[in-house]
Amino acid sequence: MSGKAKIILTFGISVIMFMSIGIYSWFNTNRYKDDSKWVTHTYEVISKAQNVSSYLQEMGSSYRSYALSGNDIYLTPFYESGINTDKEIQVLKALTRDNKPQQILLDSINVLFAAKRAYGLTLISARRSGGVAQAKDLIFANGAQKMIQQSSETIGRFIHNEKELLAARLNKAEVQFSSVFMIIITSIILSVLFILVALYYFLID
Repeated sequence: MSGKAKIILTFGISVIMFMSIGIYSWFNTNRYKDDSKWVTHTYEVISKAQNVSSYLQEMGSSYRSYALSGNDIYLTPFYESGINTDKEIQVLKALTRDNKPQQILLDSINVLFAAKRAYGLTLISARRSGGVAQAKDLIFANGAQKMIQQSSETIGRFIHNEKELLAARLNKAEVQFSSVFMIIITSIILSVLFILVALYYFLID
């Protein structure tokens, strides 16, 4: 093979490699963007779930405080936390509509939320009609404590599942990025070597 043919062949291979790099990078960049979107999505789900946990705690704190003090100032956060919890659960159901196990957990959380709100309304009514003694009996009832514990455990399990999913998605995105980066670097080095070889044949021709 003549020197000119070797130069053409070497430059041709370099061009093909650069084109392949471009196509591969475009394809994998889109995949990386998709992975990044899912990571952001999972962060949002975790944030919303933590909001639900906070609102449920606020609801419980509010109705207990009212039951013990009789001060109406605690009623506003009770009602507001109930409204906010309901909104966040609906958002979570929309965000996790493709995740059946999480949807099942959300249904359980929704049931426990409704039970907790109903219990809070019962406690408020008992405080108004029977005074602090009757309210205390309800606060320390075994059923009430079990419901509160179940609520906390279920939302905790939901958040745990999302954190595991987040870890998997972060790992996938990291692997994807590392793979693209290494292939691009390797391809550039090989292309430069081919160009140098082509220049060598050009100079000695």
